[in-house]
Amino acid sequence: MGTPDSHGGRGRVSRQYLILVLQAPLIAYGDEAIDRRRPTDSLPGKSMLTGLLGNALGYRRQDADKLEDLQRRLEYAARSETGQYLNGIRDFHTARLGIDDRAWTTYGKPEGRAGDRKNPQVTETREVHYLAETASVVALTLRDPSKSPSLGELLEAVKKPARPLFIGRKCCIPERPVFERMINAESATEALHLTPAVTGQASAQVQWDEPEEHDSVKLTHQTWVSDLKDWDNGIHVGRRLVKRGVQTLTVAQPHEAGAGT
Repeated sequence: MGTPDSHGGRGRVSRQYLILVLQAPLIAYGDEAIDRRRPTDSLPGKSMLTGLLGNALGYRRQDADKLEDLQRRLEYAARSETGQYLNGIRDFHTARLGIDDRAWTTYGKPEGRAGDRKNPQVTETREVHYLAETASVVALTLRDPSKSPSLGELLEAVKKPARPLFIGRKCCIPERPVFERMINAESATEALHLTPAVTGQASAQVQWDEPEEHDSVKLTHQTWVSDLKDWDNGIHVGRRLVKRGVQTLTVAQPHEAGAGT
C-alpha cells in the first residue's frame, strides 16, 4: 500500500489514509460506562470507529471475529473541530419496557426483546451523554493491508454503506457524507494536516497513537482510553495509551471544496 518516501531519503514510507468527517447535531463517542451512566469522550474511539465501519460493510453482531480483526488492524488519528469548549448534553431516560415491545433497527425492520414472562414489565433508567453540534476528522489506515477488508473496500463501504450509518448511537445521524477523501501521507497526523479544516477554525484538539507526529502537532499529554471492545461478549475491555495535543489547521481554498476522490 505504501510507496517509498521521496523527501530526502529519510527512510519513511508514505501510506494511504481514508479521511472521514463525523459531523452531526448529536454525537456519542463513548467512554467508560458506570452502572446506568453512559458518558462520551471528546474524540472517537477505536471500537466506535470499528462499529461504524463494520456497519458500513454490512457486518452483524454475530460477526465478532471480523469485528475483532478490524479493530486490531485499525490505525488512526482524529481531531475535534468543536472549539475550545465542547457543548455537552445530558439526557436522562426513564422508560417502562415490556417483552412485547419492539424497536427500530438499522436492518430496516423492527427487533423484538427477550424477557421473563413472569415479569413482563421493567422500568429502565439511564443517563446518556452527547456532544452537540460537533465535527471530528479521522485519518485511518489498516495494518496487514493485503487482508480483507482492504482500505479500498472500506472506501467503497463508507461511500455506499450496506446500512444507514450513525455516530455512536442510532439517534446520531450524520448531517453530511462521512467519506471525505483519500490521502497519501507519512503519518496519520500528516494526513490530518493535509485535510483542511471543516469548520474553518485555526486549531483543534487531536489524538493519535503512532510514534511519528507531524510538525503541525504539539503534544500536550498522554492519556489512557478505554475504547477496545470484546465483540464476542459485547463488553469493553482493557485500556490503551494515546497521545493528545493541539494541531494547527489549514484553511480550505474555494476550489478545494468537495475535492475527495
